[in-house]
Amino acid sequence: MLVYKPHGSLNLYADQASGDFFFASPCKPHGSPDIRGEAGRAWSLSAAIIPPRLGKGYAQKSIAHYVLSRLEGFQPSIVTFWGVGLAPSDGDLLDIYVHACASATRVEFVNPDPAIYDRAGSVLKVPITHYKDLDEWESGQP
Repeated sequence: MLVYKPHGSLNLYADQASGDFFFASPCKPHGSPDIRGEAGRAWSLSAAIIPPRLGKGYAQKSIAHYVLSRLEGFQPSIVTFWGVGLAPSDGDLLDIYVHACASATRVEFVNPDPAIYDRAGSVLKVPITHYKDLDEWESGQP
């Protein structure tokens, strides 16, 4: 199973001055939003984040562009959205979701809000199986 989570990470640290970045082990939280490295380098969670705003794009952040470019051939057969809201301000993210769903034979949407499920149908433009919660999804019975 591949987990494709292009929207945020709690373990991605970046050096704002150089643009370098790394993923820290999610099993060993550092307990701080900033880490001091060798030679006083400042590794920060916030330096890797695209700030919330309308019309944000992954091309605006070199780290996001680099990570996502490695997934160009990503063509899953099943796509499962879990608690996703599909906000209109996430234009690039929505494009990624539409692209991933285009090759899928099954698209699953786990979210209790029927309005968001309806939005998913119009945004993704593929048939979607709706599950109101994880219990429904685990049972396979929407």
